[in-house]
Amino acid sequence: MRDHKPIIVNDFRGIFDRGEDESVPSGYFIDSKNNRFLRRGVKTREGSSLRYNITGKIRRMKVFKKTGEASRLIILDDAGNLYDFINSNFPILHVDNMIDFSMVTVYNRAYITPHNGKTGLPGGVVYTYNGSGSARPAAGGKPYIGGGAILPAVSTTSGHVEKGTHAVGVAYLTDTGFISGIGMFAKVDCPGDRKLDVSGLPIGPSGTVGRVLVSTRVIKDFNDDYDNQTYYFIPDGLINDNTATSLLNKLDFYDADLFDDASYLLDQLEFIPAGVGIGMYNSRLIVWGEDANSSIVRVSKQAEPEAMNGADGFATINPGDADTGLRNCFDYNGMLICQKSNRSYYTNDNSLPAATWAVPKAFDAGIGSEPHAVAQVMDYGHELEGIVVTAHHTGIRVFNGTLTQTPLTYNIDDLWSRINKNYFYKVELNINSVDYELFVVVPIDGATDPNCIFYADFNEGLDFENIKWDVWYFGVDTWTMAIERDTNEGDAIVEFAGLSGGIQKLDKTKKSDMTGLIFNFVQFPLHPLDKDDQVYHFTGAQIRAMGAGDMTVEVTGLDNVDFADGEILTLAPAPGKPYFSGFNFNSEHASVKLQVHNTNEWYKILKLALYLTPVAEKKNG
Repeated sequence: MRDHKPIIVNDFRGIFDRGEDESVPSGYFIDSKNNRFLRRGVKTREGSSLRYNITGKIRRMKVFKKTGEASRLIILDDAGNLYDFINSNFPILHVDNMIDFSMVTVYNRAYITPHNGKTGLPGGVVYTYNGSGSARPAAGGKPYIGGGAILPAVSTTSGHVEKGTHAVGVAYLTDTGFISGIGMFAKVDCPGDRKLDVSGLPIGPSGTVGRVLVSTRVIKDFNDDYDNQTYYFIPDGLINDNTATSLLNKLDFYDADLFDDASYLLDQLEFIPAGVGIGMYNSRLIVWGEDANSSIVRVSKQAEPEAMNGADGFATINPGDADTGLRNCFDYNGMLICQKSNRSYYTNDNSLPAATWAVPKAFDAGIGSEPHAVAQVMDYGHELEGIVVTAHHTGIRVFNGTLTQTPLTYNIDDLWSRINKNYFYKVELNINSVDYELFVVVPIDGATDPNCIFYADFNEGLDFENIKWDVWYFGVDTWTMAIERDTNEGDAIVEFAGLSGGIQKLDKTKKSDMTGLIFNFVQFPLHPLDKDDQVYHFTGAQIRAMGAGDMTVEVTGLDNVDFADGEILTLAPAPGKPYFSGFNFNSEHASVKLQVHNTNEWYKILKLALYLTPVAEKKNG
């Protein structure tokens, strides 16, 4: 190596794919596959092993976590069946034409909305699942038995129900705490010195755990109009079972005791229309992007996730903006952020019905998101240390009250542009908040379904200058991901699945994937940088590396026209010295590619020194 001087690379910044190969800065890679990043190095990612041996093709999976229990996965196959992995022999729900779903966990229950990636299923509804048995439609119908009514009557027991006409009704109480609409109205004329009895109580459908009685205060000149009255919950008017048909000698109240307004139950939705997304905002369940009303967000009563008012329990997000319907919504510091494919809006809860909230304002007229493109942080929520990560076909951006102008994907803009935009609604983002990693499931190069993962390490900062990108393949299709927290160790369990069946996980004890080889390489920039007037002789590369197996060393020039092979390096876990691969290569620039090729081979690279010397000045012509 006499007279050959080294160009040293000891900082590894991930892929830079923005412009031509000669624009790649030192420290970045022209290309790389299946790598993790060290503080000052790069290594083969861990292999994968079987997590759950579930048969069938998997389209989507979501983490369901109940207090005091280990998390589990809710899984959608390609036949419209949803499974809870702890009993994957029987589906918890089947919905025809369900090719995707979204889910949120509220009060230890999963709320599930079936959709097609763009809107909720036509005629579909939201379901709830408590972790056992089957999922059932959320909310529920009001009592109504053949047009009949309950039978309120004056009790024989003395009491204080005030003199005059009261209208009385009944509602169902379900096992989720939902109170249905009011039905089976009847009136009773009270003398003023007696309690109130009620008989003829209906038996509710499956899921009913009680009945709730409501009453008006005294109505003067009642005209049998039951719908346009103000109803209140009767003190002690809860029948805490689904078997009794009467409540006798119990109901005793003054009109002044009727203060807990139940009139909102008159407009209660019996079923919640399916949307393309579902979440929580200010202790309210929200559902958006339904088929027939794609620009509205339905909003529940606070702390009552299934109580949605059909008259005023929704906010309308500019239905005339010529973009798509709503695709994603999330809570940020008390604001409700609402995104269509290419628009972003915000509004605020004013503690009144959602229809009265401030008119939503657009804060970005060109950037939006898709159903799974706001990053899920582990097993709960979207916010990480005060920011939200959201993807658009122009790149991934950080939301911190506004969308950052420069996307996190700035350095891989050309790679990002390979995503099939017609199927961008299938892009999915997940954040491992334990290890500061971002996983982006994408369909690239004309694929109509996700086929690889863009992997990012943001331990050094969640901005385009510090984030490090790589591309991961697993040898099988990758449609969806989930990240659970290991309840014993606190570590993240990163899982992925697709139409090949079975759920796999990253496994630090493995050096190969379940399918075999990890296709693993790094390709360094064209060195020297910013010099085009000189031909160099490149004599070899000194590499501080460790690993197992044979590492090939390939050298290429501009446009891959010139190339040479270096000496193959036999790696050891602790070699005790740097390796040297010699080659004889003359060109204006040289790019070194390091690769292992066989099952269970791996590397860790800490430093590269490329030796060169000028041999001739380049002449024009």
